[in-house]
Amino acid sequence: MNKLTLAALLVLGPFLWAQSIVAETLVIPGTGASESILKKIAASYNKHHPEHSVVIPSSVGSGGGINSLLSNDSVLARVARPLNDTEVGQGLTYQVFAKDSIVFAVGSKVNVDTLSSTQLIGIFSGEIDNWQDVGANIANIRVLLREANDSSLTIIQNHIEPFRTITFTDKGKVLYHEYEMVDALLKYKRAIGWLAQSSIPAGSQIKPVGIDSIMPSKNNVLSGKYPFVGDYAIIYKETRLTDLARSFLDYLFSDEGKRELVRNGLVPVGRH
Repeated sequence: MNKLTLAALLVLGPFLWAQSIVAETLVIPGTGASESILKKIAASYNKHHPEHSVVIPSSVGSGGGINSLLSNDSVLARVARPLNDTEVGQGLTYQVFAKDSIVFAVGSKVNVDTLSSTQLIGIFSGEIDNWQDVGANIANIRVLLREANDSSLTIIQNHIEPFRTITFTDKGKVLYHEYEMVDALLKYKRAIGWLAQSSIPAGSQIKPVGIDSIMPSKNNVLSGKYPFVGDYAIIYKETRLTDLARSFLDYLFSDEGKRELVRNGLVPVGRH
């Protein structure tokens, strides 16, 4: 080895060594319901593993995440509904990691703490259009809706039967992402909509309300008294898991991952 080659290696050595560590990016598409909490967990993971990057993109729905896996465009995906028999038959594994309460929430100028199922049907159908009709201050109700196949709406329909056949008010504003619901509830202070409780920013003036006088508290969720609860799951094909995907799954179910879930009002679920 001549002196020139040796000198070049001494200069370039650290750079070449760094390049030998191949940085990877793991993108996890899917439902908007768990988007907020997984972004927080991904940020924490990335902090501990700066050589790689886990990305939680904007929602494409549970169906979009499933399609991404089936077409081999992703290694992990996030869903807020169980897999059906056809999807399981195509080799998808379903792993629940947390339970989250689905809540009806109001803007900061709505002075109600709980609404009955009947009142909720009246509000979202447009039959009740002023807050005074449910015991609050006089003000028009701004109704915020989600799309027909929203996973949170499915959970509501499972427990309030009239929501299965309701004709929503034509004055309602349809939103397609969880963050849009958050933004709208912050902007429109006399509005009402539904969303995952973990999506509500800490310290914000968005207020979850009780349903039939049952509040969405942790104790009520754990006891089953508050039934509007959804499962958040990660899905994957076992044969396609990369080392980075396995590492992130390990972190998600670790004590640190569970603490992050609890800090954000979710109930962790153990790995099976």
